[in-house]
Amino acid sequence: MTSVANALVVLPAIDASDPWSIFPVAKHFIDARWERREVLIKQSREITRDSKKLIVALHRLQMFDTAGLAAATDKPLARIAQLCATVNTTIGHPVNKERFYRDLRPGMEELIEALSFRHYLQTGKLLSYEETVSALAASGHSVTPELYILGLMDLGGELMRYATSQATNRAVGIVFAVCHFMQQFFHGIPFPFFVCMYVRE
Repeated sequence: MTSVANALVVLPAIDASDPWSIFPVAKHFIDARWERREVLIKQSREITRDSKKLIVALHRLQMFDTAGLAAATDKPLARIAQLCATVNTTIGHPVNKERFYRDLRPGMEELIEALSFRHYLQTGKLLSYEETVSALAASGHSVTPELYILGLMDLGGELMRYATSQATNRAVGIVFAVCHFMQQFFHGIPFPFFVCMYVRE
């Protein structure tokens, strides 16, 4: 497999006197694009995998345990940051971020879910859009409002799992805190927005 780390695919010159010469050129262009896409899909899956591992680690922690959160999540977050940097190298030219957006979206959604879950355990609050943009800016990734919301949609399931786990430990205060947070969160998002998001999916 040839390298796909360069910016844009440089097309060879086309011989105007030979119309058939366009086909090898088109093949070169399509092959290079699909090769880059396959690499990005694999890298997105790696981000998804490590983000899920981070979420599993977070479920074992208590809320507001700053020291425990740092010890359990600093290394996984550093690993994910390295993967994000590798993705940027593969993308190359900024125009490719839009071109391969759908291929990268699953991994970025899972990462936003993990970051928002960690932020809730640390502060008891929702990770804002601005905080998400700032967190991912260091790795060179931009966050659209759509991507941010899609990442948050998965947060509810993790919080309900966390509340269920805490209920078995008789941590009733945490259960009610999560319940109150979820009510505020979903009441703040209009129902038509959910319809639009899931129709697009």
